[in-house]
Amino acid sequence: MKENVVAVVAGKELTWEDFDEFLQNIPQEQRAYLSNPTAKEYYLQQMIALQGGDASYLCVEHMERLTSVRKVIDLPALQDGYVTSMMAEKIGTAAQILGAGRAVKSDVIDPAVGLVMKVRVGDQVRAGDPICTLYVNDDTHLEEAKKLLYEAVTISDTKQKGNPMIHEVITAENL
Repeated sequence: MKENVVAVVAGKELTWEDFDEFLQNIPQEQRAYLSNPTAKEYYLQQMIALQGGDASYLCVEHMERLTSVRKVIDLPALQDGYVTSMMAEKIGTAAQILGAGRAVKSDVIDPAVGLVMKVRVGDQVRAGDPICTLYVNDDTHLEEAKKLLYEAVTISDTKQKGNPMIHEVITAENL
């Protein structure tokens, strides 16, 4: 979702600019009222509530409801060495089975759960150093997620050169 999106209605991402465009199509006396920032927030809350949503999530004061988890777990490196590879697909699958994504359309996404990788290819680690932090609300698939993450991050005794972030710069001259 784009950074300036303030609501998603019927699958369409809405920005304040979209809201302002909407205001241009209503009578002048209503437009003056709704162009007030407080009124905009009120209108969005009403629109969300009418669709069965919880409009209180729009308030910064209640953001902890979206982001609080039951457990925060640091996944430790099992050996000393250097991170030589990371398999993105396995890392993504681990996040998904923790609840941060869907395997099937009917799966529910928990917006608070997920993971943060603490290492990159080429990093030196010591046994016990966190390679990843897991944010967990449901332990059902926790061990499976940990197993995938250990499979995804390879630690070797010798340091290997990491892959370049930029392989080539394409310009009009080298097309």
